[in-house]
Amino acid sequence: MGLCVVSGTVDEIQEVVDKILSSSGSGSDRSELLGHVLASLQKKDPDNIFANPVDTTLVFDYLDVVTEPMDFKTMCVCTSSREDDRPL
Repeated sequence: MGLCVVSGTVDEIQEVVDKILSSSGSGSDRSELLGHVLASLQKKDPDNIFANPVDTTLVFDYLDVVTEPMDFKTMCVCTSSREDDRPL
């Protein structure tokens, strides 16, 4: 599998991720590619708005609005620990 650079709409990015997850490569190959996708997405957030989880003690109703919160730090941990063939 080669290096991928992510650009485009959310749907296009999701399509890239889906292709990676359904690929026949090993879990470590997929983790490496997902890491590249994540790095590309982080470049689209130069102000680091999505760098860390939202502090729900400061934004107490955040989880009422965002039911499945995700941030780059959490995604990075998930991606780097994906050395097997389990889906994300």
